[in-house]
Amino acid sequence: MAKKTDETLSFIEQLKKDLKDDSIDISKLSDPSNDIIREPTGILALDNICGGGFPKGRWIEIFGMESSGKSLLATLVCAHAQKKGDMVAWIDMERTADNKWFARLGVDTDKMLVIKPTSAEGAFKALNTLIDSGKISYIVLDSVASMATEKEIEEEPGKQNMAVMARLLSTEMRKLTGKLDSTKTTVILINQIRSAMAATAYAKQNTTTGGKAIGFYASLRLWVKKLTDPSTYIEDRNGERLAHSISIRVEKNKVGSPGKTGSFMLIYDGGPDNRTAIIGMALQAGIITKNMAMYYLDVDGQSISARGERALLEKIQQSPKIQKYLLSALHIDPTYADTFESDKRELAVAEGLATMVKLPEDE
Repeated sequence: MAKKTDETLSFIEQLKKDLKDDSIDISKLSDPSNDIIREPTGILALDNICGGGFPKGRWIEIFGMESSGKSLLATLVCAHAQKKGDMVAWIDMERTADNKWFARLGVDTDKMLVIKPTSAEGAFKALNTLIDSGKISYIVLDSVASMATEKEIEEEPGKQNMAVMARLLSTEMRKLTGKLDSTKTTVILINQIRSAMAATAYAKQNTTTGGKAIGFYASLRLWVKKLTDPSTYIEDRNGERLAHSISIRVEKNKVGSPGKTGSFMLIYDGGPDNRTAIIGMALQAGIITKNMAMYYLDVDGQSISARGERALLEKIQQSPKIQKYLLSALHIDPTYADTFESDKRELAVAEGLATMVKLPEDE
C-alpha cells in the first residue's frame, strides 16, 4: 500500500512539472483540502437533512411558493453566521430587506452589508466583487425571479427576449463556481416557483425561474413550504401570528443524500425551536423511545420517563446531565450547546401573551 501511495505522489509531482501551470490544482482525493466543509445553519432540523449543515464555497438554491419562508430561512442562516463572527451580505433585488424585521430575527443590522443593484448585470458585478474580497461567509441574492437584465430594462414593455436571464445565469455561475470554492464563500439564491408553460398530466406542473443553470450548478436545492394547518402555528389572543412551522425538502444534494425532509417551528422573537428537533433526532436514533404518549430515556443507567413532549422537554430543560448526554449521543455541533439554556416556547405560551393552538404532546 505504501508503495502505491509513493507512486501516486510521484505521479502527481510529475504532472505538476509537465503542466507548468499553478492555476491547475492536482491532489489525491484523500487530501484534506478535498473535504467538504459544512457550516451549521443555526437550524438543527435543516442541518440534519443536509448532512451536517450548508457546504461552504457552493451555490445553494432555496425555492418555493410566495410567502413560504425562503428569505426568512436565508435570514436565519445569516444571523447564525454573524454570531460566529462571520460577515454576511444581502443583494436586495426585491427591496424588501427591512431593518426592524431582520433585527427581530436575530440579524446584527450594523454588520450586514446590503447591496441594491438596478439590473442583473449589476447584481453579478457586486457578487463578483464580494467573492473576490474573500471576507464574506454568506451572500444572499434575493431573488432570481426579480432580476431584470439591462436589455429588458431599456426595451419597450412587453417585448419578448427569449432566455436572456437564463443565458446570463449560465455564464456567470460557470465563471464564479471556482472562485466560490477558493474563497469558501457560499451564495444563497432565493428563487420562486412558476407554472410550467408545457405542463401536462404527465409533465412537471411547476418550474423555477432562471432556466436550468441554477439546477445544474447548485450543490444544494431546498424546497421550502409554510405549513398552514392550525397545529403548526402560534398566534396571540388578537390573532397576530407569533410563530409558524416551516417544512423543507432537499431536492438536490451533491454532497449528501437527497430527498430528505424536515420541519421546524420559528418563534419570531426567539428563533428556531431546536429542542423539538433534538427530540425528533433522538427518537429516530432510538435514544428516546415512545409508546403512545409516553417517552422513555436511559442516561447512565438512570431511567427517565415523561408523559407527552412538553413534560419531556421540561425534564430535559431542568437537567444539564441529560442535555449533555443527548448532544453527545447525537453528535450535535457544539454551536448548539446553549439550545436548552432558555425556554423559547415560554414566549409563545406565556399567560396573556399567546396561546398554542395545539401541542403534539396533547394527542
